Amino acid sequence: MSEAQLQTKNGVVIPLLGVDAVGSMVGLFLRMTIQQRYHNNTHDPLEVMYTFPLPAAAVLLQAEIHVRGVVYQSQVHAKPKASKKYTEAVAAGDTAILVAQVDDLYSIQIGNVPAGEAVSIHITYGEMLVPNDGVVRVSLPTTIAPRYGTPPVTMRPEQVPFSDLFVRYPFTYQLTVWGRAASTLEVPSHIATIASDETVTTIVIDGVSMDRDVVVLAQGYQGYCGSLTASHARQQWLANYVTIPPTTTAPVAKPMHVKLLIDCSGSMSGTSITQARQAVVRLLQLLSDGDSIAVTRFGSEVQDVTAGLMKVGAVVRKQMNAWIKTVNSDLGGTETVAAVEYVLNMPTNGTDCDVILITDGETYEVDSVAQRALNAGHRIYPLVIGFAPADGQLQKLAQITGGFCEVVTPNERIEDAMARIVRRIKADAVLDVAIEYGEGVVAWKQGRRLQYVGDTALLTAVLDRAVTPQLRVGTLQTSIPTTTVPDALTADFVRTIAAQHLADLVGDAQQAWAEQHQLLSEQTAVVAVATHASDAKVIGTAVKSVVAQELAYDWHGSAGVLKEQVMYMPQIMHASFAGSVRRSSSPSVRVSSPRPSSPPVRMSSAAPADSTLASQSPRQSRANRVMSSPPARVPLPRGFSMGDDYETEALAVDMNRYVAAVTNALAQVNRDIRTLTLAHLLAAGLPADIIEACQAITGYSESQIVQALVAIILGDDEAARYQGAAKDIPVALRGGITIVLQTAD
Repeated sequence: MSEAQLQTKNGVVIPLLGVDAVGSMVGLFLRMTIQQRYHNNTHDPLEVMYTFPLPAAAVLLQAEIHVRGVVYQSQVHAKPKASKKYTEAVAAGDTAILVAQVDDLYSIQIGNVPAGEAVSIHITYGEMLVPNDGVVRVSLPTTIAPRYGTPPVTMRPEQVPFSDLFVRYPFTYQLTVWGRAASTLEVPSHIATIASDETVTTIVIDGVSMDRDVVVLAQGYQGYCGSLTASHARQQWLANYVTIPPTTTAPVAKPMHVKLLIDCSGSMSGTSITQARQAVVRLLQLLSDGDSIAVTRFGSEVQDVTAGLMKVGAVVRKQMNAWIKTVNSDLGGTETVAAVEYVLNMPTNGTDCDVILITDGETYEVDSVAQRALNAGHRIYPLVIGFAPADGQLQKLAQITGGFCEVVTPNERIEDAMARIVRRIKADAVLDVAIEYGEGVVAWKQGRRLQYVGDTALLTAVLDRAVTPQLRVGTLQTSIPTTTVPDALTADFVRTIAAQHLADLVGDAQQAWAEQHQLLSEQTAVVAVATHASDAKVIGTAVKSVVAQELAYDWHGSAGVLKEQVMYMPQIMHASFAGSVRRSSSPSVRVSSPRPSSPPVRMSSAAPADSTLASQSPRQSRANRVMSSPPARVPLPRGFSMGDDYETEALAVDMNRYVAAVTNALAQVNRDIRTLTLAHLLAAGLPADIIEACQAITGYSESQIVQALVAIILGDDEAARYQGAAKDIPVALRGGITIVLQTAD
């Protein structure tokens, strides 16, 4: 494997030696340290910028500089003060770091990496792990897949992550799990060595690079109930885990109303779109007749697959099974916010709906629509998939709306994740459940509301005294067993719990709490300064360098590509729907200078000639989006593969076979479309399965459905000749009926 490299702005290449992660899991508390090792092999000092991911629930606890044999620890200050300390240290010739949280990512700025010397940065975080259906998922993201769209305004240009096709950063991972047998642990993401004795199990991953999330699964937490507790500052800090027990009353059977939203952007190519198909197949198996489903797919554009909500039955199942074969990653970029807003606007007849969002999450600012979804009575259940899924914002989206976020990487069963989502959608809300603390006075408490039977929830609290918490469900009350956190972990445990309280605070109160407990927040940053002796100061103007991300495995269907292969590829762009290419919002993939001895292989990124949608606004082009012809295949560099299913299986239907039935039906009502019914069309010879499918459509009147059916079969111009013909037909209705006609016998 070639040595991973950084390339500075002046073309000088320096090595990034690698990254090592070492962690320990005690109970359900995880502490992980990530070591980033740099070496400046140039004659100039460097200022390095690196944007990196951490788990969505991680709490950054410490950042250290290891330079010249000395360790320098960080402090948290208000952002202006932290920035000033960093700037002054760099100006004085010292080495310094500045760490900030930007959106759901973290950025580190390393000033004055001395010429010819090594610097190691150690980032430590804590995380309260929560079982999901009896399994604890320990995940460590290592790379940031290219994201579509415009980064948030709070992210400076040098903080925006980009990928380099050629870099490979050597990576090692070691996790020590206390009190768990090796037989209960699984590593679906990597080949790992698992060794166990009577007290601990150690998991080691070596000889790999940073191209996918590390995932460790710990089994055996079904029905888990327990409390981790620690004493600090004359208070008792508790992390309570409770599993909501089944209710004594039988659940009330009620139909589900699901809006299924599927990411079909280019980044979903390869294993991700395959997983999406598997998830849809499983959902169809779990739906009952009488449930309702609306299916929409999105990328740069939005495509309606069904005519809004349709009642599930034999006909709808047949249509969906036929449609699944055509699902492909052919819709360009990942416009998630616009797609979520689109399905929120879909008619529901006043019924509260649940949105299942299948995506890799590779976009920005998804949580901006959360409040609107909550107000519209829509819970959102993201199902985030891929080798390096971006779930940070989607976790917030689920939490705010009352849904639940599932994250699944390849080699994990996506069918099980979909089954858990359906279980939660069907579950009756458990309202009369709480944790009580007897005589203890609660200073503050925080945690997601107890909602789903069988789910394990984390609820934190700080009390004025040590107590045994009680779980109360209705009139039944049981004690929660408590375990004291080891002294060596107490400080980190307390700060990890304290971070939960930041969400309840704003402005000055949030800043004061963050500084008191040394936590990152919107108002604070982490700074550390390595002060050098007067005769060892770093001299000269630092050359700025930005660390590239290693390209996520199978991103854009690139599984199997040889990253050291030399080619010229200025930018990888999503293959947009109907040939349109959105260059301004494409994710950035940079390429290091090719080796002189190897000729470049060029990739064409030219769009097909038919790119009419590129010049249309989303609203203008919506009518053209429904069942348009598949996009031309974008040429890929040698070694890339979009998978066997990349070529779209186009569904086509001859509308002429239905024209006679429609015109005969119109003749029976004296050419007045307003009086035409589905019964008339059935009597005139339109196939019964088409009529049954149209009757399953909800959210639209029969008159609207009939007029859409006539317009599609006869064509808009011919249908307009009849009395009472509508000028505007809802796009979702038109798209759904098109699918009905295409899947009819």
